[in-house]
Amino acid sequence: MTAELEQLRQLIRPVWDGNLISKSARSQLVKNGYVAQAEGWSFLTEDGIRACVHFGFLKADQPVRFEIPNRDVDSGNIVTRLMEESQ
Repeated sequence: MTAELEQLRQLIRPVWDGNLISKSARSQLVKNGYVAQAEGWSFLTEDGIRACVHFGFLKADQPVRFEIPNRDVDSGNIVTRLMEESQ
């Protein structure tokens, strides 16, 4: 599992910055809109929740259709790339 996916998985609950698996992976997830930060905490955004459902880290009561956000994202963004490949 890539560092970004492992970090995404850890963030199914808010995590204090000192307890993150990888701050650099978290920074990539923030840059690409899957994670947000506030007051020293990191947590999933709506897109991050959809990504976690897509990868099976979270379960949804109803099917969730993930659409890749129409915004500029880092071309090396492993989360978005893996999601696109699996659709």
